Amino acid sequence: MKKQFLTLIVFAIFTTVSFAQVGINSDNSAPHPSAQLDIKSSDKGLLIPRMTTIERNAIQNPEIGLMVFDKDLQEIFIFNSDGWKQGTMSKLPLELTGNKLNILKVINTKTDSYPTGSTAAEFKTNDILGIAIKAESSSNLPTIDARNNSGTAIEAVSNFGLAGAFSSNTGTAILGTTGNNNAISGSNNSNTIPTAKFTNNGTGRALELIGNASIKANSLNSLYIENNKPFNIGGIDDEAAGAFINNSPFGKGISSRTTNNGTAIYAQAHGTGNGISAQSNSGTGISGTSTTGNGGFFFSQFNNAIQGYSINKSAIDMNNASLNYPTVKFSNLLNGGTALEINGNIALNGKILNEAYQTPTFENSWTNFGGEWNTAKFYKGKDGRVYLEGVVTGGSSSVICTLPVGYRPANRIFFMVSHDGNGRGRIDIQANGIVSFDYGANRTQVGLDGISFRVD
Repeated sequence: MKKQFLTLIVFAIFTTVSFAQVGINSDNSAPHPSAQLDIKSSDKGLLIPRMTTIERNAIQNPEIGLMVFDKDLQEIFIFNSDGWKQGTMSKLPLELTGNKLNILKVINTKTDSYPTGSTAAEFKTNDILGIAIKAESSSNLPTIDARNNSGTAIEAVSNFGLAGAFSSNTGTAILGTTGNNNAISGSNNSNTIPTAKFTNNGTGRALELIGNASIKANSLNSLYIENNKPFNIGGIDDEAAGAFINNSPFGKGISSRTTNNGTAIYAQAHGTGNGISAQSNSGTGISGTSTTGNGGFFFSQFNNAIQGYSINKSAIDMNNASLNYPTVKFSNLLNGGTALEINGNIALNGKILNEAYQTPTFENSWTNFGGEWNTAKFYKGKDGRVYLEGVVTGGSSSVICTLPVGYRPANRIFFMVSHDGNGRGRIDIQANGIVSFDYGANRTQVGLDGISFRVD
């Protein structure tokens, strides 16, 4: 009878506790008013159900808030409306505030994941206007300091927006240092959006390279610089699309090489400015070298195609090892235009190459005098004059030959020549090209040397 009464008392106590707050402790303290279950201990913890990943996924109709420990992944999982989530803050906003050196430090100690690799921390946002990572710093130190010994320090991927946006008021927006790989590497599949874009809203440089700078691209134009500013407001000099300055006393402002039939330098100005403006105080303003093509090709519609200025050396210095191609070639496609204009003295160390001699077709039994005397021939010089040479003889009438079109004077002209040693006669050349010996009685020996006239 006594045992039945004790059992009844225990059942009543259990029933009362099941409908009230429960406190489990060793100091008999009451549970906290906000807690349904309050567990206190200084040497023991809370042990939740432990199971494998397969067992966790096999739970039927798990309730939101269900918590288990995954023995395979060694992590606590909580079930919510999106399914099982890793960690106790899987669906909560995370904010870390502190005054320590490293507020958040994430380290991945896994070393056996080669070649796929594993990520220490991954940040994603599904908001089309959201930012996956936003870092701000009030000091002059880098906002983001990413280091990697052999891989990529920062890898950013975006389908529509910017893969990475960096801004700094006084410090460095992006600072990359690497030993064996790319400090900063970007990839883009767009035809209109640049892979990397640097903007400086002040008067400073948008991008500054310190050290050896090399640009390498597998495209038609490895380097394409475009100036979209239509007017230079408040400035004196025209704004250049690209400015190349080398402060080394023996360096070159631009050194360009091309293989096959490509153009080493192609510069185009749409306005009245110069396509290329090169200035040098003591060195060479422009130096162009080509093996099979043109060392430099310059075109201008409203201004000078080439303008060079130098104080102590040649403004333009060009060398050519070819026997078939000219060192410098100037062409003017407009009828009557000037291909080359030189204002000042000309020093020519070489010779002017004229066209080859042509042999006239004799008429009326005229022929060369022969022997040691020069044969009859003519050519047009680079100065636009026709030159006649030679000594002729015979002839049944005065007409010696007829000059072809392009080698005729605009009007009839005559020249006094010698004949038969000490006689004087006259050579007439008409607008139709007829060359005749007039006013000379003896045709035994008639000289044509010294006859020249303009044809333009």
